[in-house]
This record gives sequence, C-alpha cells and structure tokens, in this order.
Amino acid sequence: MDKFIGKKIISEIEFTETLEELHIKTDLKKWGKCDIVVWGNEGTVPHFHIKSKTTGKEACVCIFEPKYFNHEPNHTTLGNKEKKELNEFLKSKSDNNKTVWDEIKDSWDDNNGDKIYEHKDEIMKMKQPDYSKMTEDRHK
Repeated sequence: MDKFIGKKIISEIEFTETLEELHIKTDLKKWGKCDIVVWGNEGTVPHFHIKSKTTGKEACVCIFEPKYFNHEPNHTTLGNKEKKELNEFLKSKSDNNKTVWDEIKDSWDDNNGDKIYEHKDEIMKMKQPDYSKMTEDRHK
C-alpha cells in the first residue's frame, strides 16, 4: 500500500523475516523513476541507496554527511541537478509531518540501530545535510 509525500509516493515499510526495509519511490530528472532504499544489516555507516529503474544506475549516500558511501558495486554519482533535486525531495514532508530525510534516518536507526557507531545520540539529533553540495568525496 502506498501513501503520499507531497506529490511523491512513499511505500509502506515492508517486513521480511530477517530485515525491515524502507522503500521510497520518486523521480529524478536524469535518473528517471528511482527507489530510495534503507536496508537492515548494512553495517555501521548510516547510508541509503538510490537506484534508477530507468537507467539501472545505483548510488549509495551517507545519511549524516553529504558524501557518497563506497558500497560495491554502487559507485555512480549524481549530477549537480540531481543532487539539488534529491536535497529538495529529502526536505519534503511525509504524511506524519516528518521530512523524507527524517524517515530515512529513523528507518536506519530502527533497522541498524543495534550497530555501534560513534556519537550515535548526537548524530540522531542532527539536521539534514545539504546534499546539493555533495562532492566526489566518499566515506571509507
């Protein structure tokens, strides 16, 4: 079942036996129809996946800093327009008045929160970084 975030669609959280997943459907101009996904059991670096259903491109982006995450084989980068568009989309509000970015951040914590990452309490209080300024830097 789908629910709407502004003019975009966010799918309900899908549960499997071992993982919880968040799938967000959107449209990025050059990438076309995309899924933004947060998986469970993804390690200690908070990140999300962007996968184009149109082009097959896939990238991984850190949640708490405007950097890409090295996650084989997802080394594609976004162009300047896509970064700006992604940044604005992540700021848009969901049905429950949270931003899409907050939905992603909370999903990461729900699905991977048992992993130890440095300064977790402070990190979870952070505001959305500006992804429009993301460079080729990658979290290692």
